[in-house]
Parts: sequence; C-alpha cells; structure tokens
Amino acid sequence: YTELELKENGRVKRIVYSDEFWQFQDWKNAQLIVVADELIASIKGVNPRIEIALNVSYELFHKPKNALAWFAHDKKLAKKFDYVAVMAYQDQIMKELGVSLDEAGDLIKENTNKAVEAMGSPERVIMKIQTINWDTSKELSLKQIRFIYQKVWFVSPDVGIALAPWENRNYNFLKD
Repeated sequence: YTELELKENGRVKRIVYSDEFWQFQDWKNAQLIVVADELIASIKGVNPRIEIALNVSYELFHKPKNALAWFAHDKKLAKKFDYVAVMAYQDQIMKELGVSLDEAGDLIKENTNKAVEAMGSPERVIMKIQTINWDTSKELSLKQIRFIYQKVWFVSPDVGIALAPWENRNYNFLKD
C-alpha cells in the first residue's frame, strides 16, 4: 500500500500511499462510522443523558489526510460524537514537527478554530493540553501550560480544556 522514500541516514523522508491504500482507509473509516453509530445508539438507549467523546490526534484538524492514513479518522466520524477531544499536546507537537512553543501554540489555536468549525460549536470541543514530558515524566512549566491555555481560550472560553495527565498541581492560575 505504500512506498517509502528514505533519507541518507535510513530514516523515512516521505511516504507515498497508493490508491488502494486510500480506498482501504476510506473503507475502514466507513466501518468506524457504522460501529460508532451502533455504539452510540446502544449507550444512549440505556442512558440518553450520557455524553460521549471521541479522542483524536491533532492531525485530524492539522493534516486530515494523516489522520485518515494513520487512524482512519475524519471529521464525519468526529461529528457523530457529542464531543471531540483533541490531543493538543504542545510538547509532543514541538518535538514531532521541530517547531517552537510559539509555533505549536499557533497550530493549537488554528486546530481549535477548525475543531469548533467542524463540530458546529465550541461547547462540543475539548482541547487536551500536555502537563508532563512524555519521555522523562517531568512536569512542564506552568508558564508553558498557561500559554497554550490562553491560545485555546482566545478562540472561545466555551471550548473545554483537559489537562493531560491531571496532576495535583495548582492550576488555579487558569481561572484568571
């Protein structure tokens, strides 16, 4: 389904997906939508008041083709759920894309806008902000967390915020 173009050091430079790959991903996405419909109907049949979120990578709103290629996720699937929870993990984004905190913040702000547009309202969007370094388990600075929080809040104070993972730190500064 794919061809890899490698760099001199042997790392992947570019992935070229075949037409058959995209057909398969579209099929998988359609199947996920069927399963989501059945799951949501079943859960809400037991408790109509329960609300359900789909957890997605930041790629869904940054590079939708990557989200389809890697997870078979698209915006149609996300809209099936009451909420979309976007893994807007700034430290991870900085490492993966080789960008600064400012650039990661701008990407997260843009993703927040796109998620709100796709879901139809800010109340249906939850942006998940990273609180620790995944590699070292060390806490990220409160200044960095607040910076990303403000980027999201600037789009709409009605967008949900989830701190991932939640630690017993003083996050009261987010209320300012």
